Amino acid sequence: MKKLLIIALSSLFLFTSCKEENKPIQSLDVKVGQNTITTQLNLSDKYALPFNSELDINIKGKNYGSVYIKEKSDDAPFRIGIVADFTVFTSDVWDGFEPTRVLPNGDPIPGWITPYELLRVGIPNQSGKYRTNLYAGYFDPYYVGVSVELSFLDNHYPQGLQILQHFQKDGEIWGTATLFGPTRDSDGNVVQHGGIFFVINASSFMGKRDYVTNYHSLKPGEVIFQGREAHRYESKKAKKKLLKKIRKAIKSLD
Repeated sequence: MKKLLIIALSSLFLFTSCKEENKPIQSLDVKVGQNTITTQLNLSDKYALPFNSELDINIKGKNYGSVYIKEKSDDAPFRIGIVADFTVFTSDVWDGFEPTRVLPNGDPIPGWITPYELLRVGIPNQSGKYRTNLYAGYFDPYYVGVSVELSFLDNHYPQGLQILQHFQKDGEIWGTATLFGPTRDSDGNVVQHGGIFFVINASSFMGKRDYVTNYHSLKPGEVIFQGREAHRYESKKAKKKLLKKIRKAIKSLD
């Protein structure tokens, strides 16, 4: 699970200046069934790893889906996905949870989310290297997302930099992938790890009438650098250097 969640970080760096074969993301797929909505990030072969894992989303003793990672096969790319049960949006399981407008490190959630807040709950795991959170919006429009806090980023990704990649449907943003950095105190000590965050507007796929099975596959949009450190990565050279640094960090984890 650790290695593949970390590989997901590199998928956010889809620079428009790169050659097509160097772009990590192939597409983002959304499949709506009668009881679940599945969001799957498909990566290029260059970023594939021989690894499979699944982490259940359990809240107050009830299962609401899972986060999965599957290795490349003859007929499918390396992929990372989340399966969410529809009842997660309408259940009273959220009673007692406080809404949040920020990512784990304090950066704001994407501004296109309306109303501008989500609920967040930790997903237990057995690793001390990362922490996983489920984000959900249970007032229509419904939202579902995941953040993975990764301690390895602390020494390889700058504080104050956020990299976003939007996905659009019918001319409107329906999803965003974000790479965020760590937070440090005045002495330079890490007080919150950086990581990866992804969220979609589930309502834009489920529709207003009875849920009908359907499938969408959309290409990623342009990468956006923002935050107080974004000015340091305006050139192609700076972007490639940062990408190389993160790839090197990923390789060292083998």
